Amino acid sequence: MRHSSLPRFAVLVMATFFSFSSLAVQAQEIVYFCDIKENFDVKNHNIQKIERYQFKFMTTPEKIIFGSNGYFEDSTINLYHYFSADEFYGGDKDSVFRYVKPNFYYTDIFSDSIKVITATCDRF
Repeated sequence: MRHSSLPRFAVLVMATFFSFSSLAVQAQEIVYFCDIKENFDVKNHNIQKIERYQFKFMTTPEKIIFGSNGYFEDSTINLYHYFSADEFYGGDKDSVFRYVKPNFYYTDIFSDSIKVITATCDRF
C-alpha cells in the first residue's frame, strides 16, 4: 500500500508557518505627535473638562516614553502588546492606553477620581 507524502508535507509547512507567525513583533523607536480631542477628570460623579493640548511620545520595545509637556510630562508606560506601528497597547497598575491608528486612548484610575484622554496622532 502506497502512502502519500502530502500529509507529512502539510505538517512540515504548518509547523514552519506557526514557528514564524509566533515570533513576537517588537516595537521600533518611532515618535508620534498627538492632538488631544477630549481631556477630562471624573470626581464625585462630576465631569471636569481640562484644556486640550498637543503631546508627543516615542515607542521602544518595552515602553512608551512621553515628552516634556502636559499631563504625561516625562513619564513612561509599559508597552504590553505591539501588533504594529499602527496598533499597540499597555499600561501599569492604575492606567491603561491603546493606540489604533490614528486614535490614542488613555485612562488613569485613582482612589477618588478617573482621568480620561483621547487624542489623534501622526507618526513623525
